[in-house]
Amino acid sequence: MSGFKRIREHGQHLRDYFHQYRHAWLAIGLLALLIVLLGQTPSDKLDEIPERASMTPSETDNSPILSERLTETSTAQSPDPEDSSTTAAEVFDLKPGATTGPPQGEQASASVNNTPQSNMSPTLVLIIDDIGNNLAAGMRAVALPGKVTLAVMPYTPHGSRIAEAAYSTGQEIMLHMPMSNQSGMNLGPDGLTSDLDETETIRRLRLALANVPYVKGVNNHTGSELTELAEPMTWVMKELSHHPLYFIDSMTTANSVAFETARQFSIPALKRHVFLDNVREETAIHNQFDQALRIAQQEGLAVAIGHPYEETLTYLEKALPALEKAGVELHFASELLSRG
Repeated sequence: MSGFKRIREHGQHLRDYFHQYRHAWLAIGLLALLIVLLGQTPSDKLDEIPERASMTPSETDNSPILSERLTETSTAQSPDPEDSSTTAAEVFDLKPGATTGPPQGEQASASVNNTPQSNMSPTLVLIIDDIGNNLAAGMRAVALPGKVTLAVMPYTPHGSRIAEAAYSTGQEIMLHMPMSNQSGMNLGPDGLTSDLDETETIRRLRLALANVPYVKGVNNHTGSELTELAEPMTWVMKELSHHPLYFIDSMTTANSVAFETARQFSIPALKRHVFLDNVREETAIHNQFDQALRIAQQEGLAVAIGHPYEETLTYLEKALPALEKAGVELHFASELLSRG
């Protein structure tokens, strides 16, 4: 019996011991658990998080151009005969040449530093200019289907907000830089004019770039005067060469030197082919859009510029989903251009 008594006494001592040091044992247990958990470092888990898939262009066929798909619109010629396309040689800068433009003197042709890859589908770069003054129209432009670039004017009441919204949805933003024109049109605050010296030109350009968030490139708003002048264009491109930006010459004058000056500073550059809405009427917009698709199919690339007009946005909301059937893909200019 004495043996069982000793066992009971030892058992009582052990219970007293664990009871006395129960907090210590609990702490030791928690510490051991913490050590096990810390053994799984954050890097072990990061590899398990899939990256957000980027937007890839849909596969297309070699179907006829959009004019054969949007049967509800007229196939008559546009009432604006001045806004015409360029040849392949003009597109890729093989020879000089320029066509006349809209009533304001705007002109259409396009060129690139690095031509589109031969395995790319026919490509359309679509830009909506004059973004920032009308919030509702700007947000409709943001919501257009596919890769659409918004050219935002600086110092506008809604420019920054629309640019933020466009960036959040994956669209591309450009600075739509006001430049002096031959018609004396109002540029708004701090536009670039021919009477400025180099210091003031650069100061205004830098402030405008800082005013519009997420800018990937620059194009000119009006500019039929300034883009013809070599010296201020040299100042502009010299400044842009210090930024990872491309330049698109809106070609508001057939005598523009902006594109060539950009190339001199190794700035990736394009020229516009077609204005969509010189005539704000569905049939005219359709014909201009159809012309842009024809250029894209024949030459591989077309650059089209429209504006946030009710007629333009309504047409594009209907037309852009049909691009796949037309065998044309929307791309951002930044996807086609690179420093080199």
